[in-house]
Amino acid sequence: LWVGFDSEGLPEDLDCHHTVFNEGFLDDDVAAIDARGNMHIISIPSFFDPTLAPPGRHVAHVYAAANEPFDAWDAQDTNY
Repeated sequence: LWVGFDSEGLPEDLDCHHTVFNEGFLDDDVAAIDARGNMHIISIPSFFDPTLAPPGRHVAHVYAAANEPFDAWDAQDTNY
């Protein structure tokens, strides 16, 4: 997912890369760290290259990591 957002009000010490787990945000409060759909990786590349977004804006990429079906990888030759 790619999103654009206003840069006004962002903390001065906000980093470019973040890993977010949904623990505590789901109804069960004890979401397993390895639960499907529980990990999201956020990158804000316009911190490093402001030409990626209009002035006063940023662009972020959010990736839902570890949600792919791994069955297809079982048949792969790992001896390379």
